[in-house]
Amino acid sequence: MKGFVVLSERALERVSHLLVERRLRHPEALAKKSGSDERTIRRMLRGERVQYRTVAEVAGALGVDVQELLDEDSRPVEGEIFLDWLLSRGAWGVAIAAAGSVAAAGASLTWPERPWATLLTQTLAVTALLLWLSDHRPKTFEKAPARVRIASMAAAQFAGEFRLAWLFWAAFYLWFAAAASWPGALGRAHWPILNALQNAGSLCLVACYEVLTIRTVNGAERPRRSATMRYGWFVIAGLLVLEFALTGGAAGGIGAEGSAARIFALGSGLTQGLALALLVGRLDDPHVGAGAPIFGLYIYACIQGSYAMMPGDTLLEHLLTVIALPLKCLLCLVVAWCAESGILWSYLARLRAADEVLIRRRRAWLMAYRDGAFSGSEFERVGPEAE
Repeated sequence: MKGFVVLSERALERVSHLLVERRLRHPEALAKKSGSDERTIRRMLRGERVQYRTVAEVAGALGVDVQELLDEDSRPVEGEIFLDWLLSRGAWGVAIAAAGSVAAAGASLTWPERPWATLLTQTLAVTALLLWLSDHRPKTFEKAPARVRIASMAAAQFAGEFRLAWLFWAAFYLWFAAAASWPGALGRAHWPILNALQNAGSLCLVACYEVLTIRTVNGAERPRRSATMRYGWFVIAGLLVLEFALTGGAAGGIGAEGSAARIFALGSGLTQGLALALLVGRLDDPHVGAGAPIFGLYIYACIQGSYAMMPGDTLLEHLLTVIALPLKCLLCLVVAWCAESGILWSYLARLRAADEVLIRRRRAWLMAYRDGAFSGSEFERVGPEAE
């Protein structure tokens, strides 16, 4: 067996018992005896994906045959690994993202004095990915246990709200391209509507975060809209009216109107950066297992949040535009992978319940810490369940 493996629950229990028998209670001791990296050992003990070589080294250190630690559950399920999914089901999405990013970069570098060309290219790329995303939805289960149906309904909620965010992004780029093509033709509506479209996208991203954080489908299998989606639209409409009233559509120049417009632009950009950071923080979970691409999504959240702070540097704006689009496409690919592979469904079905158990255990540990009483098997466990 080559490549990556994931130890099953049975194998993790077997390793836990062997660690006690061999008096290798700590990953550091096991790493020293096996010759493997300690961080990799910890990942293996948490049930994360590791190289087959690492499992073989650990098996040798524990004095057992490596096949005792591997069974049919050890190999990742088809589509479970992000890179593998990209090369199969996500190939068209990668092609669209690559073509759009290269075309936008070329337009930005070739015609820097024509920003509408770059923005129109971005609009086409985002629209194409939106259409592609519609074919990569989570499955629905009508004839299944209630827990499964509830999780599938919540996953469908998440996917729908993310597609809505993507739709607002496409509208944002299209409106921006129109404003750059015909300066002054849109009058006072240019900047306020641009900020409103960006705020609407941020609202949908926060709604996605809420689906991953709180229960949006009750026990009676009735979905409910989050507070963000119920009241956020009124906030966006109010900000739009207020911006029209205070700025008159100014673009952020000198004077009271320009200063107010600058504040609205900063607020809109920072809000989207915050919304992205919230969502990426939830996707950055070992149970999701997206891996290195998550770092790119954090960079995208930083760019999105700081773009409005740029001091009118055209070259810097072009550079950030070239970098931001492929990272935006990466976010789409990660979400499509989570939805289609079943990882999103699994997260919603099991891990929120696991979070509740974790909270109860944390309270038990905090009470023991406060009282200095550490009796019971909970404090004597070693191995993966003690992590």
